[in-house]
Amino acid sequence: LRPFNNLIDTIHRIYETHNLKLRLRGRFTSEVNSLIDSFNRMLDELQKKDDVITAAKQNIEDSISVANRVLVSKLPTRNEFDTVFSASAICWKPRDIVGGDVYWLKDFGGRIYLACIDCTGHGVPGSFIAMMALSSFEKIPHTTYEWLDLRDVVETIHSNFQEQFTSTDVGISFKDGFALSLFCFDKGNESVSFVGMGQDALVKEESGAVLIQKGNRKAIGYGDYFSAESLLVHQRAWRAEDTYFIYTDGLTTQV
Repeated sequence: LRPFNNLIDTIHRIYETHNLKLRLRGRFTSEVNSLIDSFNRMLDELQKKDDVITAAKQNIEDSISVANRVLVSKLPTRNEFDTVFSASAICWKPRDIVGGDVYWLKDFGGRIYLACIDCTGHGVPGSFIAMMALSSFEKIPHTTYEWLDLRDVVETIHSNFQEQFTSTDVGISFKDGFALSLFCFDKGNESVSFVGMGQDALVKEESGAVLIQKGNRKAIGYGDYFSAESLLVHQRAWRAEDTYFIYTDGLTTQV
């Protein structure tokens, strides 16, 4: 029974250490030798496949690390938030190192814009859509953000995103897009406007009361068309004591 006990012991050690380099040794009867040789050949094949999987995993992780650096470079810095707001907090924890949930902040002088974006997909595919979403914001002229109504700003973001998926001659439907929460802090009017596209927001007043800022059901992109005039926009006085919360469904469904 010694060779069979050795086989059982080797199987246990492989299970405990995950070491596929272990092999059975010894020569016994022809039947037992055949069993040992077959077991060792099986380990040889498993080790080859494990080496391939390990190399592929490393390549994927290296690619994701690059995607993470690119995506993070497009996000507003902690210093930008500290410059604009008296207090702020950010929770950004992608499920797969990178993903489709991002945020955007810009101070144009007369107005400050803050956005929370939830794109199609997770991981690297989601991060690609997120980069295109951020590009849709960055392509808009400074004057548009400063002077146009918030509805028109959202329509321009929508159009910019659509153009990245469709040619100028042939309009083809696509199934990618993003939900959006967008605040506009107007310094001149001392007002705060909010528009949600598939997302809501919260406002906590000094009294402790929390108000839900309901968003529109329609999101950005997805090959759809919408009229800016039909968008619901919330507007209120800008009070220093108020606290504003914007978030993706990653918070409400995961936490």
